[in-house]
Amino acid sequence: MKLSSKKNLSLYHVALSDMELEFVASLPCLKVMCLDIVRYEYDDSLIHDESNYLETLLTSCPVLEKLTIIRDIFDYLKIICVRSKSLKSLTLWVDSCQVGLLEDHVVEIDAPRLEHMSLHDHLSRSIVIHSIAPYASVNIDVHFDGNDGYTSLDQDDDDSNSKRTMIRNFLTKISTVSRMEISYNTLEVIHDYSKLEQLPHFSNLSWLYASFLDSFWELLPTFLCCCPNLHILVLEFVFDIEESPMKLSSVPPCFLSSLKYVKLATQGTTKTSSQMKLARYFLSHCAVLKKLSLSKSFGDGIIKKIKKIQRKSRECIIVTGCVAYHRQDE
Repeated sequence: MKLSSKKNLSLYHVALSDMELEFVASLPCLKVMCLDIVRYEYDDSLIHDESNYLETLLTSCPVLEKLTIIRDIFDYLKIICVRSKSLKSLTLWVDSCQVGLLEDHVVEIDAPRLEHMSLHDHLSRSIVIHSIAPYASVNIDVHFDGNDGYTSLDQDDDDSNSKRTMIRNFLTKISTVSRMEISYNTLEVIHDYSKLEQLPHFSNLSWLYASFLDSFWELLPTFLCCCPNLHILVLEFVFDIEESPMKLSSVPPCFLSSLKYVKLATQGTTKTSSQMKLARYFLSHCAVLKKLSLSKSFGDGIIKKIKKIQRKSRECIIVTGCVAYHRQDE
């Protein structure tokens, strides 16, 4: 089969040079492409615009719909620029368990028809979203600090090129999504940001899976207050060994109008008082709650106590050991 007629293309552990990219004239039928540990190499004697490497390849794919990039952290490509008018699904995976050849990696995404976006990137310091489709589904695991690990935001750092401004723009661009899965790495960034500025409203968000650490529980009501139409919440929480006070006072608007399904799951050391407070928070304040699901990790004793908590919604039932919710549950 000729390359120009292929609909699917997977490249694994290969190196692409300047010359090879120039010969990629057109892939007019290609709809699915996977670049797995692809390394981009170039002639050091020439001047290069690094953002052109992937752009050159994507420009040759006018009907591309699904793109998966698993990065080789030892390649020389500093800028990952995904620009496509046809792209509907993007997965970007970068594992920074080892230090790559370059620092200050940059990711830019400009795909107005993008419906599904999954970002697992602990390497890039800058992630810029120019456009995605409204009501998209996203999976976010980023912390904007590269290999150095997460560092707190500086309150005085608010110029146009600052990390704070970048995070503000990032949150604004994903605020139109309808479905979101978000890691505790990203929630830690949002936690710090929320102390400095008001979070944008996620008015289209109906399904949320979030992984929380007990060190920033106060973010939970703050974040949920920005999700006025949330329908389903899957919450996974991790407790440290040391007891941290859980303060869940404010009641988000979605508790009174839209939140119908909640699933709670625990990891690590369990804390009876925190588990009870979290369950009580939802049972006592969610007026239209239909089902509260508890993972088996709660333990039979805690689950029995939770079932005795008075419920604001008369229709609410409590179940245990259920699988995560999907779209058909909405």
